Formats: sequence, C-alpha cells, structure tokens
Amino acid sequence: MLLHLRLSVSLINLFVKMLIAEDDMDLSHLAETFLLDFGHEVVKAVDASQVLPCARREKSDLILLDINMPGGIRVIVVSGVTDPQIPTFVEKEGAEGFLPKPWAPENFIQEL
Repeated sequence: MLLHLRLSVSLINLFVKMLIAEDDMDLSHLAETFLLDFGHEVVKAVDASQVLPCARREKSDLILLDINMPGGIRVIVVSGVTDPQIPTFVEKEGAEGFLPKPWAPENFIQEL
C-alpha cells in the first residue's frame, strides 16, 4: 500500500496545474486541499458550462472531471484496457460511450 501511494504521489508530481471539475462542493474542497498540500496550483469549475472555458484559459496539466455534472459535457472514454466490462461500466457512470484503442477511423467517427 505504501509503495502504491509513493508511486501515485510521484506520478501526480508530473502535473502542476490541476482543474477540478466537480459540482459536489465537499469533494471539490477535499481534492483541492489534497492537491494544494502537494504544491499544485488548483482551479475549479462547478458546472459543465465552466469546464471548457476554464481549461482553455488556465491551460491545466490535468482535469479531474466529474462526468455527471449539471449542464452535461459529453464524455467518450478512450482506452486500451481490454476488460470487457469497461464499456458497460463507463456508460453506467455517465459517459456517452467507449472507444477501445487502437481504434479504426470508421469506429471513431461512428462513436462521435
């Protein structure tokens, strides 16, 4: 567990500016506190209409995105994970769809 935490912390240090896109204020504050404690700059968006303008303006290194925010940003998850349950899981969690990697151009266009 400690090794996993150390690896996770070392990976998180690759990112400097983080955008927290979360409408649950308690979770947003918890994530912000954690990231600030590790020396990261944090910007927040509390509804979907703020996410893209904020991401463009702030040029965030990483976006922590709640995919079920009010105002709905459509999210399609792209992954090379081969677990057959992943597409069902991400769609159940609010994603519009799942596109496995590597993807063929016709699958890419169809999913969009």
